Amino acid sequence: MKKLAILPALLLALVCLMGCGAEAKESSYTIACRGEDGTPVAGVMINFCTDTACSPVSSGEDGNAVFTGAPEEYHVQIVRVPAGWELLGEAEWTTKAESQSFTLTFREAGK
Repeated sequence: MKKLAILPALLLALVCLMGCGAEAKESSYTIACRGEDGTPVAGVMINFCTDTACSPVSSGEDGNAVFTGAPEEYHVQIVRVPAGWELLGEAEWTTKAESQSFTLTFREAGK
């Protein structure tokens, strides 16, 4: 009888070892930088900041900037826009503490 009483406790311990209360260790934030016509805008410098540090990322040739970090709220700042482009919309915002995707729209300067 005692052996049968131990079985539920062992099953519970096994379930907990497999992820009971486990939290995500990283979140991924993707920022798509696009011209008004949808063309990728490379070279946009973006900071992801906590209360203690900032992590810079920049958009690649595909126009995407990806930051992966601990799941928390980040203060996002557009630090530099490449020559020939201007940002349409907000240059700063705060993320949620989970993976998210954003799209920034740019206009060719002088248009």
